[in-house]
Amino acid sequence: HSFTINSIVKSNKLIRYNNIKPLKALTTSSINNKSIEDITKLLKEISDIITSTGINAGTKRTIQVVKAISTITKEFINKPQSYYNNNNTISIPITLRRLFEELGATYVKLGQFIASSPTLFPSEYVLEFQSCLDKAPVIPYYEIKKIIQQELTTSKSTIGSVFSYIDPEPLASASIAQVH
Repeated sequence: HSFTINSIVKSNKLIRYNNIKPLKALTTSSINNKSIEDITKLLKEISDIITSTGINAGTKRTIQVVKAISTITKEFINKPQSYYNNNNTISIPITLRRLFEELGATYVKLGQFIASSPTLFPSEYVLEFQSCLDKAPVIPYYEIKKIIQQELTTSKSTIGSVFSYIDPEPLASASIAQVH
């Protein structure tokens, strides 16, 4: 699937796509001094974290985030309607949930917190993140097998000497574990 920009209406700051309702664009008028202060504080905090954890950890995490965003972008380009809500507008809760799933267990746990906190988060977020409670993405068996082999290497064992059979299809998948 591909879509083209039908028109950009500068006076209303709207972008229109084929069969998609208009979205308001971010404008400089929507950013105030408080926002700039918050962004500055956030950047300082990020800098402090990178400094305290080391540049390698920060670089590795940055690569993971870029990869996750790239995956979500490819999905959106190939199947844009899967990111739209019933009002035919881009759903931020759907997009965030998919991003959390791509970023891994810690973020899926955060998604579970969102799903379990209807008094703290808007209902559309709580409903969307429900899938983090019981529908965690499955890790492919070849990755699981590689991890098992690495763990058994330290004890000089092989998969065949320890397990008679491992079903490649998981019985269950959760945020921090998968049962085979």
